[in-house]
Amino acid sequence: MKGRTNDARIAEWVRNAQDGDQEAFARLVEALAPRVYALAMRYLGHAMEAEDVVQETFLRAYANLWTVDPKRPFWPWLATIAIRLCIDHLRRRRKAVALEDLTYMGAWMASHEPTPEEAALSEERIHRIRHLVLQLPPRERAVVVLHYWEGMDLRTVAEVLGWSTSAVKSLLYRARKHIEQAWNREERLPRSTEA
Repeated sequence: MKGRTNDARIAEWVRNAQDGDQEAFARLVEALAPRVYALAMRYLGHAMEAEDVVQETFLRAYANLWTVDPKRPFWPWLATIAIRLCIDHLRRRRKAVALEDLTYMGAWMASHEPTPEEAALSEERIHRIRHLVLQLPPRERAVVVLHYWEGMDLRTVAEVLGWSTSAVKSLLYRARKHIEQAWNREERLPRSTEA
């Protein structure tokens, strides 16, 4: 994706940060904080909680940087921390996302560069799809966000979430079915017309 720092530079900063270079870690934060924020917004749909997740993610990353395998990409490791924090935030909420939380969708929509597919969709359709994703159960939502919006393959999603690939496939199938059914229900609802 255009605008993202390349993996070689990220790997170099990780190695330097592991050796105690504070500036290298600051570069990691600067380069990846927007991506963590976008991930959290897609999952949580709430700007303040997403900002909290960004801060907590990098605090945990710093504390556990020594566990990073230099032979593996850094982003899935960091995304694992972020998505688990998102799940914790949802558990603390102990309720589904309320309709008033959807006012934060504008910030969410502005939080990332659209893919070619998203650019082809109308703003209304994008809003509807994202609204439906926010209504998914947490496990299904995690799979959708990581696979479709973060572009991770199913094996990587399984590694990030600590689930089997077959569980991820099953959750993705159910998520698509839920979204399709909800979309079709909305299509059948009569449209209000203003006189």
